[in-house]
Amino acid sequence: MLKVTLFIVVLLVIAIAIAVHERPRDCLDSEPFIWRPKRPVRFSESQAGLAGAYDVALLFGRLGWCEGEFQGPFGIRVGPDRNLYVADDLAHRISVFDAEGQFLRSLGCRGSGPGEVLYVDAVNFGLGGELYVADTGANRIQVWDAAGGYKREFGRHPQERGTPLKNPRDIVIDERGLSYVADFNGNRVQIYDGRGRFVRAMTGFDGPIQLCLTRGGLLYISEMHAHRIQVRTVNGAVVRSFGEEGDRLGQLRSPHGLAFGPGDFLYVADYGNHRIHVFHEDGRPAGILGQRGTSPGFLQHPTTVCFGSEGRLYVVDKGNHRIQAWNVYIDGVDSNENVSRSGIEY
Repeated sequence: MLKVTLFIVVLLVIAIAIAVHERPRDCLDSEPFIWRPKRPVRFSESQAGLAGAYDVALLFGRLGWCEGEFQGPFGIRVGPDRNLYVADDLAHRISVFDAEGQFLRSLGCRGSGPGEVLYVDAVNFGLGGELYVADTGANRIQVWDAAGGYKREFGRHPQERGTPLKNPRDIVIDERGLSYVADFNGNRVQIYDGRGRFVRAMTGFDGPIQLCLTRGGLLYISEMHAHRIQVRTVNGAVVRSFGEEGDRLGQLRSPHGLAFGPGDFLYVADYGNHRIHVFHEDGRPAGILGQRGTSPGFLQHPTTVCFGSEGRLYVVDKGNHRIQAWNVYIDGVDSNENVSRSGIEY
């Protein structure tokens, strides 16, 4: 009996230790971290005569479990309400901020049930403002209402048409309501209609991890293992590809997030090179922004990029557990021109 009692006590101690390690019991005294420069500091990078420059407008987030903190931020999107929705992969939740980095609320919690997530990597918005969630660890796409209420899911059940998703990492929705899902371990882009029914699949990828859909009907796919960007029509026809492994101008190492900005430049989160690589629409290199480091304006493993309604470039600086907002200047184009060519306009 004594041995059983001691065994139970040990289990309780271990459970308490794990709980304390995973989450603090009291976050009431924790203030979200937001940093703004007292005066603009311009960063620039120039290679092969092509130049880019940026200054840091805002930085928010840090390592932690409390409100406004991150465990492993991965994806980011601007919602119809102009707020920022951040997929915090390792915290199994979506944190919502305003454009100035003020924490507003969180959606979801760890689990595999309706409205729960496992290692969420991406979010996006459909035509009616529905929130699409790439529930990566559960191999499914969930659709929630604006408040985080569960509506439906698709992609993981064998009885559905198409092959079940294997580690979905990103999702974009076109103007017809079709969803394009980067099926990372399946090496496919799977396409579903507005009700979540399988339509078709694109193949011929090596680690498709993030997507960008232009208004002209072109789908840009970053291939993490092939170290390149592939461009296809929405029907799957190959248009071109660019990039190769390396750290020079025009080269990439495990590229992740993609976003079009002012001047029709494509911004690529060059994950393995700790920088943002900028390309012309046709794949010609236009500039390089950032380098490895922990100070404001420096990056460690950036995963996703997007432009806000005010023209800032938001960068998920995953390795530093934070979001950076930059004002960007490429080839004489100011990011505050507020031009966007990708996604659905609200």
